[in-house]
Amino acid sequence: MKTRFSVLSTLFCLLLLWFVSCKKTDDPVVIPGSTTGPGSNTSTTGTKSSAKTITAFTLAALSPAVNATIDATAKTISATVALGTDVTKLVPTITIADKATVSPASGVAQDFSRAVTYTVTAEDGSTQAYTTTVTVDKPVVNTSDQILFAASPNSSKPTFASYDLVTGNKLIDYADQNQIVSGISMPVVYNGILYTTRASGTPGSSSADMRAVEIKTGTVKWQYNKDVKDIPLGVPILSNGLLYFQDGGKQYGGNEKLIALDANTGEKKWEYQESGATTIRAMTAMNGIVYFNADKQSRLVALDNTGKKIWSKDGFNTVSITVVGNIIYVSNYDALYALDAATGTQKWKVANLSDDQYALSRVCTVGDGLLYIGGKKMYAFDAATGIKKWEFSPELGVSTSPYLTDGIVYFGDDGMTKHGGKFYALDAKTGARKWDFAFNNPVSASSGYAISAPIAANGIVYIASKNGLYQLDAIAGTQKSLFANLGSPEVIAIKDKVYYPTSSGMQQ
Repeated sequence: MKTRFSVLSTLFCLLLLWFVSCKKTDDPVVIPGSTTGPGSNTSTTGTKSSAKTITAFTLAALSPAVNATIDATAKTISATVALGTDVTKLVPTITIADKATVSPASGVAQDFSRAVTYTVTAEDGSTQAYTTTVTVDKPVVNTSDQILFAASPNSSKPTFASYDLVTGNKLIDYADQNQIVSGISMPVVYNGILYTTRASGTPGSSSADMRAVEIKTGTVKWQYNKDVKDIPLGVPILSNGLLYFQDGGKQYGGNEKLIALDANTGEKKWEYQESGATTIRAMTAMNGIVYFNADKQSRLVALDNTGKKIWSKDGFNTVSITVVGNIIYVSNYDALYALDAATGTQKWKVANLSDDQYALSRVCTVGDGLLYIGGKKMYAFDAATGIKKWEFSPELGVSTSPYLTDGIVYFGDDGMTKHGGKFYALDAKTGARKWDFAFNNPVSASSGYAISAPIAANGIVYIASKNGLYQLDAIAGTQKSLFANLGSPEVIAIKDKVYYPTSSGMQQ
């Protein structure tokens, strides 16, 4: 029995050795559930996706919808929207890689008045940031069909006329058509329409209205006078399809109202009056918010486009307000402020200019990261920090708001104490003088100085003075022509541009 068991054991061992020796040594042994060897799904299910791209970015709510341009290399997204679009609450539709997520989320409204960063997170946790910018389109101007406007509303016989930029010929004199008769308010031109005041009588007892006039024909498109109790003051402001202006109230005495009209129809949308007797000054509007100074209370006020107050700040004897992106820049004669446009929170303040006789008496212009403003000198400040970058001393005090274009800042000096006066072109980054132009043959000691902010187009700078309207070569500073016999022109504009020369020194 014992011998039989030994024989069987030996035979079993020999069979096992034969089986192992016959099996190919390079055949892997597959263990059920293993992640290696044939049949393994490591490459498809064991590794998470690292895809984190934005493949489409659409502003579908706009009409027509706007498809943004995506730069896959620079990781930027850019879109251009129509003039008048409120970019502070656009809702994007975002398409991303499979199994990825994006923050902020698709379908959530964002304020695109500044760059917005979207971060895409892949399934494996890796991330990629995209910088998104939205630009508001500028009106297209046909060079062969440009029209220049010049006005002198404060003269004994107010004038407002349009001129062909190529020939210099007068096209329409709107004053002759009794379309602008105002001693105070100044007009605004945009998209073929002249927005202006027509008034008669004396302050406090005048008949006045706000009207829209077609620039090519002089035909009145609409007029509004229901709630206008006195001559409207200042410059009407256009923003997001609304025309803002202030009723004169009791002239120079207070109780003025801010009135908002539909710019296309003249229909009244709302009115606003700050509590207590007040005079509205330094008004501007941007991104659906209108800002103004209630100067009897020394109060800065911000309203939304329905007339609801968003915020107000006391302690502002405001000369000018300029809005760029999400920052509001306010000049206060002896101080310059940067505030958060949405909340009024102060970001910085420059308060060491009180020794300037004309300190910050002009409106600022912002561009290329710098803020430019004139007083006795022309100053440039870092727009983000308020740090002074340079200053320039003209022969006489600055008489106009600065105008910035193509890396050059243009402005005129006061010229009130000498014959003539000068017009300057400075390098915007350094403040170095590029050229200056002396007004020729003034009628008297106070007749030659620049009196309204300049404007430039097609290599020409247009500047108004007591002599008339000059055209200067933008590069060389040489005189090309002069529109004389315009009285004392105080506002100039170019067709299809909204331009507030005495309010902001900027184009909208």
